[in-house]
Amino acid sequence: MTATQKLAQKRLTLLQLAERLRNVSEACRRHSISRSQFYEYKRAFPERGFEGLLDHHPIPKSFPNETPPRGQGEGHRPLLGASGLGAGADLGSPAPP
Repeated sequence: MTATQKLAQKRLTLLQLAERLRNVSEACRRHSISRSQFYEYKRAFPERGFEGLLDHHPIPKSFPNETPPRGQGEGHRPLLGASGLGAGADLGSPAPP
């Protein structure tokens, strides 16, 4: 059993203790955790089972709103033309009268 699995087992034991004592506050005191943390475990266990009690990384590996790196991504077009200004811009000649 890995350290992560042992921690999940301890959390399961906490849930069982709270059920047996019929007192969440006392179970949380005995395991030195907050009641809000207890209720997170209590919600996660029925939804995902033992897997829900395992630690997970708090930050996702990808961000859905992240801007893709330059040159990648569907339909990427530069905002400026080859001269560095808008397409067809000619600043060298005076404006027509």
